[in-house]
Amino acid sequence: MATDRDEDQGEVVLDAAALLALAEGERVVLHGTRAGRDLVITVEAREQGEPPGFAALTPREHEVTGLVLRGLPTKLVARRLGISPWTVTTHLRSIYDKLGVASRAELAAIALRDARAAS
Repeated sequence: MATDRDEDQGEVVLDAAALLALAEGERVVLHGTRAGRDLVITVEAREQGEPPGFAALTPREHEVTGLVLRGLPTKLVARRLGISPWTVTTHLRSIYDKLGVASRAELAAIALRDARAAS
């Protein structure tokens, strides 16, 4: 595992597969956590194949998804969940990455597809 540390910016941890994926121009998954004053970002190679689906989302990401699918704008989602709009945007980026989509419209389309497949 390679680590790049910048005292002012926190720590970025790259595993070997992530380094290879980045070098080959493939998509990667970022995971961020706080460690005191530092932000630690772990970069992992994204699995090939179909996106993992809604089961891969965290409970908070499910909450954000539900409110977004009801048509709520970012600021109202933030207000309802007691978090900042910036945090909602961060959750949306993670949701989009996990589901392999790039917009709210695509998120709604796969939610509809999955709901139809389940019934």
